[in-house]
Amino acid sequence: MAIMITTIWTPNNSGATPQLSVNLTTARDAMRKDGYSAEVMALIPGGGGAPGEMGLAIDYDTPDAYVAALSEGVSPSLAEAQASMQYSDSKPERTSTWIELPGLETAYEDLPKGVVQTSYIKVNAGQAAKAMELVTKSRNIMTSMGAKVRVMNAFLSSPTGMILFGVYHESPGKWREFNDALMASAEWNEHWNDSGRVGAVEMMRQSAFAMLP
Repeated sequence: MAIMITTIWTPNNSGATPQLSVNLTTARDAMRKDGYSAEVMALIPGGGGAPGEMGLAIDYDTPDAYVAALSEGVSPSLAEAQASMQYSDSKPERTSTWIELPGLETAYEDLPKGVVQTSYIKVNAGQAAKAMELVTKSRNIMTSMGAKVRVMNAFLSSPTGMILFGVYHESPGKWREFNDALMASAEWNEHWNDSGRVGAVEMMRQSAFAMLP
């Protein structure tokens, strides 16, 4: 059961994005050097967020690995890299810790690293069972159509009580092909229009990020 930490940055002006990208990819590469799984994500144009928004995602394949990383603190290569970073005129907007939902796990190694479409789903009070039913069916339909899906619950976040639903694709073209097929699916459209969704969950945000090489 994987745990993922995401930190999202927003540039204060359009000229800040290049240096922010350099800093985040430098941090990612340093963490990989120390044995961690990490990715940098850049919001696509019109992707459902602040222009220039970027994120760093760090993946731990087990809770034990997450706890060990917390105990270790900043890894040696990351500490060295941070000393060389230049000011990017950007601010860390939010940070969250996510844990996979039992029975819906997808290994990090199986996730395509091209485009990820993320949905932030708020679970209303007393509706956890219905929310689990809805996201499980969504995942099952999408995986039957060839998508790789990761479903995670907010462990530490603001606001609380959210589910992160990520659909991963190899490229923008594959993402488009999948969405065309999804919109044409009678099973998906019936599920999406399920009246049980009303009052159980709320879609807080949908975004799409390119995962940087």
